[in-house]
Amino acid sequence: MIIVFEGIDGSGKDTQIGMLAEYLELHGKTFARFKFPSEKARLALSHLNGASAVEPRDLFMDFARDIESSTPQLLEAAKTHDVVIVDRYIFSTIAYQGVPLGFDAALSLASKFRLVKPNLVLFLEISPEKAFARKNAQKTPDRFESDLGFQKQVAKNYGKLAGKCHGAVRWAAIGASESPLAVHRKIIKEMVQE
Repeated sequence: MIIVFEGIDGSGKDTQIGMLAEYLELHGKTFARFKFPSEKARLALSHLNGASAVEPRDLFMDFARDIESSTPQLLEAAKTHDVVIVDRYIFSTIAYQGVPLGFDAALSLASKFRLVKPNLVLFLEISPEKAFARKNAQKTPDRFESDLGFQKQVAKNYGKLAGKCHGAVRWAAIGASESPLAVHRKIIKEMVQE
C-alpha cells in the first residue's frame, strides 16, 4: 500500500509521518519512506531556500522529474514492504505551482509524467492561518512557507484535487487542527479502510 501525505506547510505532515512509522513498527509492519523534493531536485531546492529565482514552469518540471525518477524505487518498495509512506508527491507540485501557472495548466503538465497511482492520499486539512503560525514557530520559513496569501491559494488547489480524488485510488481529508494524537487516530482509521 502506498500512502501519500499532503497538505500546506505547517499542516503536521512530519509529525504524522513519524507517528505512523512508530505505529507500523509497533504492529510489526514493514515500511519504506520517501520524501519529495529529494536532493535530486536541485533547481527546486535552490529556489525554496532563496538562492535562485526559478520560473514556475521550470520549477514544476524539476519537482515532477524528481518524483518520476523515483518511480522504480517506489514500485520496488511497494512489493517488498507492507506500507510505503510518501511525504509529498505530484499533488504538492500541482497545488503549489498551480498558483502561478493556473490549476488547469498544472494538471495538464502533470499528465505528461508517468507516475505511480497511490492507494491513499491523506490530505491534512488546516486553516492557512493556523498552519502559518505553526511553521513560523518551528523554523525560519522558506520562500513558500513565508507567504500566507500564497498558502491560502495552495490550500484552495488542494481542495480541488481532493474533491476530484485526482491521481489516486482514494483521497481522505483529515482535519489537522486537533492534537497530534487525535489526527493520528483519524489516519489509522482511514488506513484500516484500505
